[in-house]
Amino acid sequence: MNKFLSSIVLLAATASFSFDDWFGYEIVPYVYTNLDGGTETAGYWLFSDDHQQNGLSRTLLPTELGTEYWDFAIEPLLEFCNGVCGTAVLDQGTSTAAPFISAYINVAGETSKTDDTPIAADASDWGGICIIYKSEVAPILELGLSQNVEATLSNAIPAKILDEAPNVAKTQCIPWSEFEQPSWYTGEVKINGEQAAKQLVYINFKIQADPGRYRFNLCAIGPYKHASVFNQDIDNYCQLPNDTSATAAIYKPKQTLHIGTFSRLKFHFIKDRNSLLVKSPIASELKVLISDVRGILKGIYEGDAATNHYIPLDNLNRGVYILNVVSGNNTQKYKIQIR
Repeated sequence: MNKFLSSIVLLAATASFSFDDWFGYEIVPYVYTNLDGGTETAGYWLFSDDHQQNGLSRTLLPTELGTEYWDFAIEPLLEFCNGVCGTAVLDQGTSTAAPFISAYINVAGETSKTDDTPIAADASDWGGICIIYKSEVAPILELGLSQNVEATLSNAIPAKILDEAPNVAKTQCIPWSEFEQPSWYTGEVKINGEQAAKQLVYINFKIQADPGRYRFNLCAIGPYKHASVFNQDIDNYCQLPNDTSATAAIYKPKQTLHIGTFSRLKFHFIKDRNSLLVKSPIASELKVLISDVRGILKGIYEGDAATNHYIPLDNLNRGVYILNVVSGNNTQKYKIQIR
């Protein structure tokens, strides 16, 4: 198989696979939007809350996040409840607005490796959004736009208020035409769902209500044009988490992962050897653990002291892999993509 190593970067929550509707029970930590702008950062589940508006709301998770490959990996949460689940602890603080928390995905990912500003994409072809969820309060599905556009709209972005569904998993398929700006908005600048879809930045599942504790589980999401796929009963897979543990994990919203630069090593793809060349300025032993994005170990390389280490890629299919590189007392994680 001809392979092309397209990128080597510090570990980030990035991957790219064939498009599919997202079901939490499949334990895939991202939604493949097919709209990634090139940074391979689209579709990963993130959390936000009202702290920037002086609120004190937070999301309590029923299990700790993280794997041995990344501290904020969401797979343990998906394995626990077959979805993005938690308890919204809504606390208004000194905010004048109703408290909220959110789970969201960026549809096109970040601007670049050095700029995490999310970019917009045209999602019109989706036709809208289908979603399966449970929630003890009526959630809101919002079409997020760029910061500049949202500021122009006084944050009155198109949204759809979903049904409360505390007992049985609810499926709702919403065409773009049903997303509307909130009724409280009286500004002159208007935007409808179809217009928002042409410049979509993120999809936001929001829990906003009176102060209190509300459990939720977002179990599936996909494009409206796949509505027939969502006509299935997954209630047994879509359960609300127990809200009994005082030690539930708190996920800090929009927390950026920074890993120190592993500047001693340089990487090169050697096409005629189907190998990854790792160059060290001094002779050093090198150990590399190769895994896929789900943490499944695919290979281990252990080299004697040398300046050049050739890591064979013959046993790897096309896709994204994580390299756990150990050199001396230094350990670093990298992402590679093989095409």
